[in-house]
Amino acid sequence: MSTEPQDPSRRDDVPPAAPGYPPAEPQPFGQSPYGQTQPFGQDKQPEPFGEQPAFSQSLPTSQSLPTGQPPTGDVPPGQPPYGQASYGQAPYGQQPAPAATDGMSIAALVTGILGLGAVPIVLGIVGLKRTKANHTGGRGFAIAGIVLGGLGALTWAIAGVIFAIGVIGLGAASQSIDDLASSLPTTSTEESAAPDESSEGDSLAGATTWLYDLTPLTVDVFSTDVITPDDAIVATGASEAYTATYTNGTSTADAVLTDWNTEEESDLWAAAERASFTAEQLMDSGEDTESDAKYEVYTVDGVTTVIATNATIAFTMTGTDADAVWELYKVFPY
Repeated sequence: MSTEPQDPSRRDDVPPAAPGYPPAEPQPFGQSPYGQTQPFGQDKQPEPFGEQPAFSQSLPTSQSLPTGQPPTGDVPPGQPPYGQASYGQAPYGQQPAPAATDGMSIAALVTGILGLGAVPIVLGIVGLKRTKANHTGGRGFAIAGIVLGGLGALTWAIAGVIFAIGVIGLGAASQSIDDLASSLPTTSTEESAAPDESSEGDSLAGATTWLYDLTPLTVDVFSTDVITPDDAIVATGASEAYTATYTNGTSTADAVLTDWNTEEESDLWAAAERASFTAEQLMDSGEDTESDAKYEVYTVDGVTTVIATNATIAFTMTGTDADAVWELYKVFPY
């Protein structure tokens, strides 16, 4: 049995054509029916040096676009055109513009340096809010103003406390001085004044003449409640005249006290007082070596009278108790 010779170009691996479709063209060995492929082991040749990628040839030129529109080219979505910076970024090679400084923050720092108390604190708080809301500079100025304002307010508070303490202390010292001054006796020689019956002591408080000050309310065991001015004697030419009644508890003695401008006037008044007595009624006379006073003692019907002068002062003392009258004369400061 003989066999037919086989066609060398025939391939047994080609499937039979489907009904209704033309048979597939056989391809040479090593070729793909879908186009040429890169031979195995061969790398793609690199683009020649200096040539631009193929996609740049599709970008429009400035000559093909309307006037005033820059070329854009094919830019991926969300990316800025080539050569343009995105929002918020400075162009390449340029420094970003510095942020503006908040005015309130600057004012807070200045007023804090000046020590204006609570003013820099308020301005600093406002400045902090503004720098945060407006994204401006000056936050450090605002904080410094708040700190300086706090220190200034504290300083003012301490100064106020010290001032208040000083005022209170000054007032207390002034009151102490007034109390001390009121406790001291006051004297004056300008005018005569009526005695104060409620006063007690060696002389009347508030006296305005030297004889009035010299006349005691209490001397030794004798005392009196009041020293009364005698205007009738003053009317005759005396500069001062007073009457008083002293007692030692059991006996009393009446005193008439005068002061004159000259010793002659004083002697004339004493002589007028002696004229009412006689030589027989004179019990004693002499000069006191301690006070330089000249005296005369008269007794009439059991009443003893002492008439004395000392420079411009002339006075009399009268009482029914001769010993009490004489003792009052001896202890009296005239």
